[in-house]
This record gives sequence, C-alpha cells and structure tokens, in this order.
Amino acid sequence: MDAIGPLLSSHQSGTILRLDTFEKDIRGILQPLENNVKNLVQGQDSIQKTLVESNTALLQTLVAHSTTMKNILARVRNLEGAIGKHREGDENTISDKLDAVNYSMGELLERALDPYAAVESVQKHDMAIATNLIPEPRPSDNLVRAICKSRAQDTRAKR
Repeated sequence: MDAIGPLLSSHQSGTILRLDTFEKDIRGILQPLENNVKNLVQGQDSIQKTLVESNTALLQTLVAHSTTMKNILARVRNLEGAIGKHREGDENTISDKLDAVNYSMGELLERALDPYAAVESVQKHDMAIATNLIPEPRPSDNLVRAICKSRAQDTRAKR
C-alpha cells in the first residue's frame, strides 16, 4: 500500500497539469468570444442610444409640426372669419365684394378698350329726329384715354 501513495500523487499531479493546460486552452478559446460579447453589448448600447436620440428628435419634430399646423389652422379660421365663407343667403362677404369689384374692373376695362360703345341701352329714334349729332365727350372719356395710354406705356416698358 505504500506504493499507492506515490502513484496517486503522480496521477494527481498529471491530472492537475492536464486540467491547467485544458483551462488555459478553454480560456484562450473563450477570450475572443468574451471580447465579441463585450463589443456586441457596446454596439447594442450605442444602437439603443441612437434610437432613443432619434425617437426624441422625431417626437420634437412631431410636436413642432403639430404646433405649426394648429397655428396655420387658427390663421385660416381667422381669415375665413374676416373674409367670410360663402354661405347660402350671405352676400355681404368680402369675397363677394371682391367678385363685384372684379366685375366692375372688367366692365371698366371693356369701356377703356371701346370708349364709344353703348353703356346704356340704345334709344330708338324717330326718323324725324336728327341722328347725325356728334356725341359730347363724357368726363370719363379722358380718364379712359389716360388709362389706355398708361397701359400702353407699361406694355412698352416691359418689352
């Protein structure tokens, strides 16, 4: 039995040496994996941080856009209130007045282009009434001539 002690001791030393070598080999294999896991965790943290920053920026943009849209909507409502929205029976809106002004300006332009066109309905004359009378110039004829002259000068200046 005395021979078993040194034999067990040498077996234990050999086993410990093999286990140490095995542990070193395992550590050598696991070290790159551990580094990869650390890099992966750092990458995930970086991605998470980027996502949170992007989400925050997107939320701020959304809030700013919503605020802007609310302001625009309020301005449009104020403008509709000032101009007046066309409703049946409501003829006193600014848009209706602008249409009337536009129509009047169109009529004035037609008169300017043809100042001697009949403004009022033509009266039928009897044969006994002289028809060769020269019409007296109206005060508005000078205004029409001035407008036509001004537009002709503007047109020439633009060319």
